[in-house]
Amino acid sequence: MSILVAEDNPINIKFIQSLFEEYNIGATIAQNGKIAIEQIKNNNYDLLLMDIEMPEMNGYDTTKYIRNDLQNNIPIIAMTAHAMAGEKEKCLRLGMNDYISKPINAELLFKKMMHLAASKIKAKENNTQKPKLINLDFIVRSMKGKKAVIRELIDIFLQQVPEELANLNDAVVQTNYPAIKAYSHKMISSVSMLEVPGTVPILEEMENFGTLESNIEDIRSLNATLNRLCTQVLAEVQEERLNYV
Repeated sequence: MSILVAEDNPINIKFIQSLFEEYNIGATIAQNGKIAIEQIKNNNYDLLLMDIEMPEMNGYDTTKYIRNDLQNNIPIIAMTAHAMAGEKEKCLRLGMNDYISKPINAELLFKKMMHLAASKIKAKENNTQKPKLINLDFIVRSMKGKKAVIRELIDIFLQQVPEELANLNDAVVQTNYPAIKAYSHKMISSVSMLEVPGTVPILEEMENFGTLESNIEDIRSLNATLNRLCTQVLAEVQEERLNYV
């Protein structure tokens, strides 16, 4: 875990450094807000511990700059000696994620740090997930939410689409234009009920090329894209089926 500490008080700096060294946690010290901003511009940190009262640029202004100008969402824990009512709310309102009062309770600080680190990892995982392609709204709405019927339609889809895709792949390999036209047209009906973006235009273009008996290289390229989409679609449909058991 790499942490940036914006703090100007030598006693607090020594306390935090000693605390983190015991747990082998790296900590970079920035003695005012301006230095903290430069550090964030040039490095990636997992967490920022932000003192509120600092020379040149205080914690409030530093946080506003990080959030608004840098558009950086690094987790920030405010550290303040202020025990006034509303201080925590002010910190959160300005874009900080949490708040701890001084003198710092080490156990509470680590608990807050671990909570924010876990939230950041989860958010990162969510952001790296592929966006969902399928949409069952049409089927669910048409079947009035009847699980048994919806499950049956899903099962037919899971059996039919791989067969149609295999036939289309064979037709492309064999440069069989009539078969490309026929299987492209047939697949349009299958995928359109799930409102999968991108698949219908690809199939329509392949059907058109099949009709014209031309552009086999374009057909192969479109077919490769279609296969990638269908791999994700079939996995999503299989997972969605669990909601209708």
